[in-house]
Amino acid sequence: MATKQNFFFLILKKVFNFFMNKSLNNEDISSVLVLQITKSVLKQQIIFFEEYIKFSKKMLHEYEQKIQDDYQKNSQKDVVEEKDMISDDFYNKEIYKKTSFEMVIIANYRLCELTLKKLLCTKLKENEIMGLNFHGLKKKFKPMLNLGLIENYTDVNELRLLNNCIKHNGKVSRKLSNITRNKPRHWIQDDEIFIDENIIDRMYKASEKFLLDVI
Repeated sequence: MATKQNFFFLILKKVFNFFMNKSLNNEDISSVLVLQITKSVLKQQIIFFEEYIKFSKKMLHEYEQKIQDDYQKNSQKDVVEEKDMISDDFYNKEIYKKTSFEMVIIANYRLCELTLKKLLCTKLKENEIMGLNFHGLKKKFKPMLNLGLIENYTDVNELRLLNNCIKHNGKVSRKLSNITRNKPRHWIQDDEIFIDENIIDRMYKASEKFLLDVI
């Protein structure tokens, strides 16, 4: 089972790296090229990420269907070992789903962070930008644009905190709970993080609109 799981996530990682790197690598672009080229490239990046989300969902749904088919095929067999394997597959399916959806949230926030950094690199030196966290980026942007006033900023901040919680212990932090207290989806402090397709779609749509407004 460990081999199956590693193979599943290796493919997702490779596909994510493809979408994140495609058309984004502007280190070799001459400094004389205008800001509009960078903006155009970053808009492509956002479109590529939507394809990554679709691919992740497709892979997961195909895997779930395979398990369901195996179950139907073997459910009548009186072989204890095969039934145990099917039970293991159903258990692992939930692990795959949880982990793959969490990966999409992490990748979505990474997209936001990279996009903001690439935009700032058109104004400032790269070594001043790449090590900054989200709050540092907000500070650097402020003379040009107050990110906190852009529509969907609160959703992107929620995405940031979700990303942090998933990476740390998988539970809702006090900060995440506090900022969503008056939102339709209120995360309860110390609850285990559970990501479903609705959350993925909501976070992506909000971050997409936020980033396009920034660009």
